[in-house]
Amino acid sequence: MKNKDFRLIGILITAGILLVVAGSGYYYTQVKPENIISGYHEYDLNKETEEEAKDMVDEKRVVFKGKESFVKIEGPNSYVILDENSKEIVVDERNTFGGNIVSRGTFNKLNFSPKGSYLTYSSTGWEYEGKNIYDIEKKEKVATFPMSNFLEFTSDEKFLITCASSPMAGDYYGKVLTLPDFREIYDIFKNGETLEYMTLDCEIDKENKIVKYNLSDYYGDEDSSDNQEKIIEYSLELRDVIR
Repeated sequence: MKNKDFRLIGILITAGILLVVAGSGYYYTQVKPENIISGYHEYDLNKETEEEAKDMVDEKRVVFKGKESFVKIEGPNSYVILDENSKEIVVDERNTFGGNIVSRGTFNKLNFSPKGSYLTYSSTGWEYEGKNIYDIEKKEKVATFPMSNFLEFTSDEKFLITCASSPMAGDYYGKVLTLPDFREIYDIFKNGETLEYMTLDCEIDKENKIVKYNLSDYYGDEDSSDNQEKIIEYSLELRDVIR
């Protein structure tokens, strides 16, 4: 079976599961509370205290030159907070402990960009994780990258590199974007020669401004002729593939 067939199968399976669970979640939010089965009940702060619930959330604070960011929990909701000069701004919010399993989610992995222009954070939920970027000067979320497993700025904040390879979700990309316009100038999976690869690991040589893409095919057996590996390098200075 071709690797692209595995991608299609993964997408179809995920779509089917989402439809079933979403439908079940809708049903259980319509019936009377006493008829809701375990696993779909509304979150009850009387049964599970807010303090216990906080253990589920990454509350690590990150600091950059007078700015601070953290996750705050109030009732069933989680908030990404940006504190500038003791003034708190709500960057993002999610229902963490209420509703059905599909709608729940939280935040983690907060970080500031090298020069402090952006705040990055992950939003997680049922079978999902997305990387988000918040522009501190504009006071708005400017980008979201679903299923990203790599997101790095160059030290001068002129480029952003983000990658994903999620067979089940069907998200595949290895993007280079210019800043501050977030214009995409390269994506490794828009090259037809890379479509057969299922796994992507990314790294960046910040000193030489080179992005390295490590591609592999983990569906092939170790000794199988179908097993493939490939390395591609992209120069940020030349804005072109050099290997």
